[in-house]
Amino acid sequence: MSESATFGHWLKQRRRSLGLTQAQLAQGVPCAVETIRKIEAGGRRPSKALAEQLAASLRLPDEEHATFVRVALGITDPPLTSTAPATRSRTNLLAPLTPLLGRDAELMAIHEQLRRSEVRLLTLAGPPGVGKTRLSQEVGRHALDAFRDGVFFVALASLRDPDSIPLLLARALGVQESGAEPLRERVYAMLRDRQMLLMLDNFEQLVAAAPMVTELLGVAPGLKVLVTSREVLHIHGEHVFPVPPLAVPSVEGAGVALEQLTHYAAVQLFVERAQAANRNFVLNRANMAAVAELCVRLEGLPLAIELAAGRSAIFGPRALLARLSDRLTVLAGGARNLPARQQTLRAAITWSYDLLTAEEQLLFRRLSVFVGGCTLEAIEAVCNATGDLRMGTLEGVASLIDKHLLQRHSHGDVAAERFVMLETIRVYAEDQLTNSAEAAALQRLHAEYYLTLASAVEPELLGREPRSWLDYLEQEHDNIRSALAWSQVSDDRAAVGIKLAVALWQFWKLRGYFSEGRAWLERGLGKSSGPTVSVPATLRAKGLCGAGWLAWDQGDHEKAAVCFQECLEVASNAGDQIGRAYGLLGLGQVARRPRRDFTRAITLFETSLALFQALEHHRGIADSLLGLATVARDQGDYERAVLHYEQSLRACQKACDTRLSANILSNLAITTFLRGDHAGAADYARVCLEQFQELGDKQASARMLNLLGEIERTHDRYEQAALFYRESLSLAQQTGDRGQIAIEIHNLGHVALMQGDLQQAITYFTEGLRGEWEMANGEGIALCIAGLASTAGVRGQGVRAIRLFGATATLRHRIGGDWWPADRAAFDHHLAAVRDRLDAAAFTQAWHEGRAMTMEQAVAYALPEMAILLGRVPHRQDYP
Repeated sequence: MSESATFGHWLKQRRRSLGLTQAQLAQGVPCAVETIRKIEAGGRRPSKALAEQLAASLRLPDEEHATFVRVALGITDPPLTSTAPATRSRTNLLAPLTPLLGRDAELMAIHEQLRRSEVRLLTLAGPPGVGKTRLSQEVGRHALDAFRDGVFFVALASLRDPDSIPLLLARALGVQESGAEPLRERVYAMLRDRQMLLMLDNFEQLVAAAPMVTELLGVAPGLKVLVTSREVLHIHGEHVFPVPPLAVPSVEGAGVALEQLTHYAAVQLFVERAQAANRNFVLNRANMAAVAELCVRLEGLPLAIELAAGRSAIFGPRALLARLSDRLTVLAGGARNLPARQQTLRAAITWSYDLLTAEEQLLFRRLSVFVGGCTLEAIEAVCNATGDLRMGTLEGVASLIDKHLLQRHSHGDVAAERFVMLETIRVYAEDQLTNSAEAAALQRLHAEYYLTLASAVEPELLGREPRSWLDYLEQEHDNIRSALAWSQVSDDRAAVGIKLAVALWQFWKLRGYFSEGRAWLERGLGKSSGPTVSVPATLRAKGLCGAGWLAWDQGDHEKAAVCFQECLEVASNAGDQIGRAYGLLGLGQVARRPRRDFTRAITLFETSLALFQALEHHRGIADSLLGLATVARDQGDYERAVLHYEQSLRACQKACDTRLSANILSNLAITTFLRGDHAGAADYARVCLEQFQELGDKQASARMLNLLGEIERTHDRYEQAALFYRESLSLAQQTGDRGQIAIEIHNLGHVALMQGDLQQAITYFTEGLRGEWEMANGEGIALCIAGLASTAGVRGQGVRAIRLFGATATLRHRIGGDWWPADRAAFDHHLAAVRDRLDAAAFTQAWHEGRAMTMEQAVAYALPEMAILLGRVPHRQDYP
């Protein structure tokens, strides 16, 4: 038989073993059916390109791909009908082309398992693309010396017929067919006395043949078997090693040094493969954050990372990151010498999807509606709402976990167990769902389920133990976001969205999601104001109130006022007394700060108090009394403030609101500090800080940390003060609390000034002033101008300093209220220092010039670069 005929004969056998007709193989290549017919008949040879395509379509094991092409072209004699006997070589593993990165811990753990006498069958299990095959091959190379008769690798990916397993075993082990003796028996006979590691790769499509593995181990006591599979075999004696994704940065590059980033295995893999695709690629400070985020969003899956890095010849990391929304399309184009299923991420997952039963595929598709995981209860309610999952929810979930298409996350509490899809797999499942007829109905079920959940949890957020409920909503936040996004698409969904947003505003406030919460509420309120979306007036009033408080927390006081005013009007028109009282309460807070209109604030708070008392609404009573207490404190009437705080606390106890109780105590701490009892204030603050941390309230925790910093600064303990300020600033930045951010930046400016770092102090005060100006916070503006006055004095700019001090005095007089002690002390200290250096006439003139400035003039003088924004360019020569 000629070489071409021998190759053609082998091609025919290979095609038939896969159950393919000549027409099906031709279609997959693609080429004409006549071309396949001629090649199999020995009448022609394929071109190199056609040989490559045939190798991919025939799903050849990695180590046979290159040999196949060479034989097809007639370059090499075909070693395809038999393999050299195992006695001639102790392994058939080929040398790796690339190093295995980041798997030292796994290699050590697997070898430790294989050393144990009771472990004879070890399954490396994991999701598509996690690198099971590559890891197993490295295990085999390292284990070669531990097995007298060697290590042999058998690639099963091309098989669908379990009866063909003995054929591939025989080829790998060099066992020849002989006479009438079945090949299976010859393989068993060969293995019977061998001390060997046999590696069976990609067993997932042959799970039904798992008993054959048990049979092998039974006839060969010196044999150990290492299986790679996306599905656990579930046979007696099996030990399972879950193969995890590669380690990724925990913070997506933010705050991680370049040197630290390179310690992560996922980053190492990306860099190596990117440099292979583009020799000019270098990981540096400019692209490190994008690379880190790529690795995080690709979830440490080696195949996904390799495919992404392979695009580095075309795209930089940021461009790649921008295209990840269509990750299954972008992550394609793998090396041609890889099996077809590993050349695109979609193909890798399709390989697993096609092995599922129809019922498993149905549940798999439906699970994609959950983002960030879900509970078993949620799966039952959404994915089996009509009871049409014949296999049962629990059984289906367990099956998908076995196949590593779903993961179980447990925290020791069965009720808290969550089931999560890797995002890459979820996106694939979502594509399948989108192409089905049930997508719309399932998405509505999902949104309505989370609306029911949020509505049930809402009252618990104001109860005795809100932390656990806040944590619960935190876990479901991604699902909630998905439901809200779904609600924005059309008017017939909008009512679900506004109801969901209104139920969640307290959660967003308490966890510091101010911007996000405002955005969802404002979108929903905008839709609900139109003629096509109808929601109850009481719901709209409640949503406006929530939007107002979120805006107020961010320092957007004017927007808060608009929301509270509309809340009051909507509630009044609807006869909603609770909504009306809360609208008045919000307007009272705006009048108090930043407008400092204490007379109006007291009237508004007293009116809301009367309404809440008539309704016996204890939480509203506590809130109104808290407002009155804070006004009294702002006016320096600490005795009246304490009286109102104590009354508020009693009402709060009737309402059983733990968080509000802690908030009242925190205000008592501040009042105690302002009264001059610093030790008592510190004790209050520490107790409150512990309570807020337990509640998970970052915003309130930041306030208590700031108070502790103020106490330290008052006693000239600047290093300790800075620690508290920085911790408070970090929490404020996490929550987006612009008001607290500006306060901490101002405070850190004073610390830097007193520690002699003048330039840093100027930077802090300048940044603080810009922030306070954006929020139109007159009190904060005055404090930052005073800080810049102090720095000017230290720099020897006496006249400039006195003008700024004079401007500060005018602003403080207009605002009213007492200074915080440390700020008052700093103002007096630096003003006195400058006064001592100026003659009386110069001081008096500069002081009067400063006192005459408007707020806009003072800001423009303090920060000349802001003058254009204010519509004024400084031109007076006496304002240098």
